[in-house]
Amino acid sequence: MHSIAVNLCVWFRTLVDETIDEFSRKWSGEGYDIKEATHKLPDLMKLVAEDPGWHPPAPPSAAVTFTASRGADSNHTLASLTICQAETVLANIAQEAAPYLYPFTIEYTLIAAAVWYLIWTNIDAPEESHRPPRPSPYIANDEHTGSSDQQHHSKGTSSMIHVDCRSTNRGLFPGILVLVCTVISIIIFFVTIAAEEYTATALIINNVSELSLYCITAIVTIFAFRETSKLNLNPSAMKHTLDDFLLFIALPCFFIFSFFSIIAGIAAKNPLSIVVNTASMVQVILQTTFIFDGLRRCSNDQGLQKKKPGREMITFLIVCNVAMWTFSTFEIKRSETNPSQMLFYGEFEWSIISHLSVPLTIFYRFHSSVCLADIWRFAYQPAETH
Repeated sequence: MHSIAVNLCVWFRTLVDETIDEFSRKWSGEGYDIKEATHKLPDLMKLVAEDPGWHPPAPPSAAVTFTASRGADSNHTLASLTICQAETVLANIAQEAAPYLYPFTIEYTLIAAAVWYLIWTNIDAPEESHRPPRPSPYIANDEHTGSSDQQHHSKGTSSMIHVDCRSTNRGLFPGILVLVCTVISIIIFFVTIAAEEYTATALIINNVSELSLYCITAIVTIFAFRETSKLNLNPSAMKHTLDDFLLFIALPCFFIFSFFSIIAGIAAKNPLSIVVNTASMVQVILQTTFIFDGLRRCSNDQGLQKKKPGREMITFLIVCNVAMWTFSTFEIKRSETNPSQMLFYGEFEWSIISHLSVPLTIFYRFHSSVCLADIWRFAYQPAETH
């Protein structure tokens, strides 16, 4: 339980640090000290609460004093912020990479906490409750030569692990094409967002790419659902508490982010933002339902094991979720991609909303690809091999 608590504390601290990190960048310019900024944050929050339109000016030098005026009779002065950012090459690289490394910390701590909880629930379970290991269909042993002792020895030393990849190619190559197009769109986005005159173009590229991914995966999920419904239900696989928990914990974050984005899009009269965020919620609902059902499927009939209905679509969805995970990690996290939200809620408020929700939406894409890989492997095996 202590390890679970530690991982949850690290997860929460990472969320707080990331929020402070981004706001400190806007507050103090290119260089800042995150520890100093943490101590100044209550003063900043007080200023923002008293005057939502207040924005601190960029510092003219390394040691500065921020002054904001709300009227002729009141001044608010913050203490000097001492900037002690290292100027080495590695320090600059770490500084630039930090926003993109935060999601990995969040993903790791959530998975670690869930695994520790699973271990904790099985500590006092009687040994009889654990099923004996069954021979895996993925392990083939050479048992055709030698005596029984030699055969037993060959089982331990001459094992070969292989995976049946039939009915995969038709989904793999289109998925790779989608992944390549996603990477290209990310590169174009970063090139265009750096130039002020192409900011609008960068936002259109971001929204169109995101909408295309959601629409394609939603349509494929519907067809995959229709195919995998032909498979048998596996009674022994009805409880996937760990996978269910990790998926459910991220779902509210999708709805929070999309709901607030839709409201901002309506206020800003931005139909593209409304459509993108609506498509996001629809795609997540369809995919989550498909994953819950697919994790509980098996193939007891030899015809199903040979035909493998829907497997190529599952392969496609795996690669597409990797593409969406990459897209979310590098693009959606950037505040520049959400101008309507920042204008409607304010930079500080939207920073809090996005940093509470986006990391878990990124985690959802990562874990969805893992769950889909489990479906790809186990849904086309007999129930007794699960």
